[in-house]
Amino acid sequence: MHVKHHDHLRSNFRHPAAMWGKRLVAVVLLAGIAGVWLGFFNTLVALAVVGFAAAIAGIRYPVLGLLGVALLTVIDPVMRHLLLNTGGWLRWNSFNYWLLAFTFLFFPRVWRLSDPHSRLLGLLLIVIAGGLMMAPRFEGGLQNLLNLTTVFAVVIYFQRTPRDAETMYWIGVVTGTAAAVGGYGFYTQAANLSLMNKNAFALFPLAGVLGACLAFPFAATTRGRLPVLGALAAINLMWVYLSGSRGTFLVALVAMAFLLVSMKTVVARVAYVATGLVVAGALSASFRTLNDSATTRFDTLFDSSLSVEERTSGRANLARGGWTLFRQHPLGVGTGAFDDAWAELEQLEVTNRWRVGTPVPPHSAWIMVLAENGIPGISLFVAYVISFAIVGLRRRDPQLLRIGLFATATLGVAFVFTEFQSKAIWFIAAAATVLLHQPTRVYAGPSRIVSRRRVGVFPRPTTADA
Repeated sequence: MHVKHHDHLRSNFRHPAAMWGKRLVAVVLLAGIAGVWLGFFNTLVALAVVGFAAAIAGIRYPVLGLLGVALLTVIDPVMRHLLLNTGGWLRWNSFNYWLLAFTFLFFPRVWRLSDPHSRLLGLLLIVIAGGLMMAPRFEGGLQNLLNLTTVFAVVIYFQRTPRDAETMYWIGVVTGTAAAVGGYGFYTQAANLSLMNKNAFALFPLAGVLGACLAFPFAATTRGRLPVLGALAAINLMWVYLSGSRGTFLVALVAMAFLLVSMKTVVARVAYVATGLVVAGALSASFRTLNDSATTRFDTLFDSSLSVEERTSGRANLARGGWTLFRQHPLGVGTGAFDDAWAELEQLEVTNRWRVGTPVPPHSAWIMVLAENGIPGISLFVAYVISFAIVGLRRRDPQLLRIGLFATATLGVAFVFTEFQSKAIWFIAAAATVLLHQPTRVYAGPSRIVSRRRVGVFPRPTTADA
């Protein structure tokens, strides 16, 4: 009887991540299917409502809250453009507003964050906030400040969950599925949607790639989970490619490199690469026009007959201009003032002149911080990005080292091509912040009692898991 009772308890055991993860995935799939008839916009509305509801419920149910934030992180780029920018009942910064409210709600925990990443980010916030006083206008600077401040909320969301293999796996499944289903819906219905910048849209499937790759090492203890995450990562990688955003595709390749390094054998790596090529071929054939357009855009980058300006869409000019502004203003031109400073910049070299007298955003966090916040800002920003790799090296744990290098590489490359608005990039930073410094907690059953693993963050496979 005792054995039967014990087995009965085990059969009733349900990890909250599995319970909520399966429900959210089911909602995503149903919304995607319904979107075939109701349209992508209505699918987006449904996912936004579910995501916000889950994030708010996270006050009471931490795992559900983290999965809700992960879902909102995926849809945030298209949600901002298609839903929150319409002037309706949701506003442009709704996700940021909630994360800011969550930060204040758990402010004592935020205040107690003592890891080097959080401290460096806090100092960077102070410098950026101080730079607002130097800028002629404060709207753009406030947006940067808001995007940075909300990172602490995501850190707290992670802190309050077990962060065990089950939780991390379902983060990957939820983000990967939402991006895969949403990407298909967007591409098939793009003609009925308002035009969206390709670089902004590419952040949508990129979140799916990053989420699946982050979760990949945690899925090694249970058979059948690695192929699921690998397939989701491959599908979303192709969505990024078809967008034609070259910088975002490079970030996605960094994530896929982390996925391949996380595999134990060369045979597994070859098998996954071969499978990925099959997926890429199938999706390329299904969206031939998009594939041809993206291929042409990528070929332009390596066309030596074109100027550097044409090959980089002016990004090289912005980099040169940002360096010039930094040399003229070593302490920065002021937070959010890059656009106006560019318009006033005297471009002496005739061959390198580009959009003279026109306000232009920096399109790169590195250039933005360098020009707007000068030596103090760029010093703290560099220290923050490389801090993950340094901590990973000091942990003397191969898995933690990979996480640290993954976070540093992702942030370092991504901020070459985007500013602070991408929630997917900050989601990786928040995850690494917690994983590198707090041991994984293991969910102990319906009583919600958790215990800590003292060594590493990756549970070793057991006989039951094999």
